[in-house]
Amino acid sequence: AQNQPTLARDVTAFAVGADDEPEPVPGVDEFERRGLGVEHPEAETLEFVDAGHGLWFVVGPDGECRDVACEGGLVLGIQPDAAYRRESVPFPRGSRLIVFSDGLPEQRNPDGEQFGRDRATKALRSSKAPRDDVVALARAVRDHAETDSLSDDLTIASVAYVAE
Repeated sequence: AQNQPTLARDVTAFAVGADDEPEPVPGVDEFERRGLGVEHPEAETLEFVDAGHGLWFVVGPDGECRDVACEGGLVLGIQPDAAYRRESVPFPRGSRLIVFSDGLPEQRNPDGEQFGRDRATKALRSSKAPRDDVVALARAVRDHAETDSLSDDLTIASVAYVAE
């Protein structure tokens, strides 16, 4: 808990410092999309920087799925001195943070139509827990694609902010 205030003040510096990583491994994508968030329980907010596509939702305790609009920033590793903007969203107890790779919204069906963010929010309507979020999104994108062989990676993570 003692480190949280320092991290919160330096959340943008931390994202920039993440570029100072070891040399890339041959055959591995050298650019990285990353976000960093710091939860502030007193203010019920999530402060973050987004280095990538801004691919995430917040589901509130009321079950409403909100597509978080954020400025984002360059993918890590492209420009060493890139600036990242600190942003925040409401994040009260009972909220869930759902992050995903671009393989989810960009997955196409046999007619070439992308899955998109609207279908993702609809898939989350009946979810009540992180595991449900992951299962619902994975099932919905595969149903949309009409195959288990997706055209891109599919990474989904969901975490809940629960009472202590």
